[in-house]
Amino acid sequence: MTISFVVMMQRMIGGRVLRNFVMGRYHRPVREDRVFMFLDLADSTGLAQRLGDIGVHALISRMFFDIDDVILRHGGEVHRYIGDEVVVTWPLADCRDDGRCLSCYRGIEMLIAARAEEYRALFGVVPVFRAGLHGGPVVAGECGDSKQEIVFFGDTINTAARLRSACKDLGVRLLVSRDLVQAIRVPAAVPLQPCGRLRLNRTAGDDNLLIRKGDVKYMEENVMWADSAFFKVFDFKLIKGNPDKALADPFSIVLTESSAKKYFGKEDPIGQTVLITGEGNPAKVTGVMKDIPENSQIKGDMVLSMST
Repeated sequence: MTISFVVMMQRMIGGRVLRNFVMGRYHRPVREDRVFMFLDLADSTGLAQRLGDIGVHALISRMFFDIDDVILRHGGEVHRYIGDEVVVTWPLADCRDDGRCLSCYRGIEMLIAARAEEYRALFGVVPVFRAGLHGGPVVAGECGDSKQEIVFFGDTINTAARLRSACKDLGVRLLVSRDLVQAIRVPAAVPLQPCGRLRLNRTAGDDNLLIRKGDVKYMEENVMWADSAFFKVFDFKLIKGNPDKALADPFSIVLTESSAKKYFGKEDPIGQTVLITGEGNPAKVTGVMKDIPENSQIKGDMVLSMST
């Protein structure tokens, strides 16, 4: 019974995650260098209209089931499933000598092609996917109580996600950052072509944003992007707002105490908006946090919802 429970837990949360929980590796946030691959099903909206919600869910589930073995064989770890998207990660050091993260993408491509007729018979369509890969530093830590998980935070993740999004705009199926290409050995089986310099929307690597409130406007140089787990992983105290919900919705923004005073003076900023110039959308202030200490490894004057 005990062995069956352990096997079940490994399948539910992953063997590496289970080991790290047991060993307490991420009880406190730690910095790591990791590779992330964001891979999603192309035209999922169109497929949902064609197959119906249940049909497209069955297609996505089958695709993720099929590619899981490829991911494991290439040393990858499924970090999270998000709708029609899977997020896979590797320690960067594991990819340096053999570029296994890129070989994994190629392996998935070959597997789907080999099972094309099977997909057509079952669903009337062969899944097409897009992927973005980037590697670099992240901060990892445990979060949650009744349901615990290991959460990664940092611009490395944001960049990988936005590379995947850029695939659609460029009409390509794979985008890999130059930083990652330079950090690993690219396998001969995965030929890459340079596509020039891309400006990725809303990436913190290009995080100078003009923020405006009425006539008050500043070019902000320390804007962070994060999801709703941010305040569970990091010990940053909210003076106002709900830490569980502050970054849950698109165009939500949490200001530091100093930033709140800069834009709103003595007014209560909660529920008010600031304009993100260039985005064309107002961001709603959902929280005010204490200023981040100068000796912190994380720097920022405000936090925007990653789903913005």
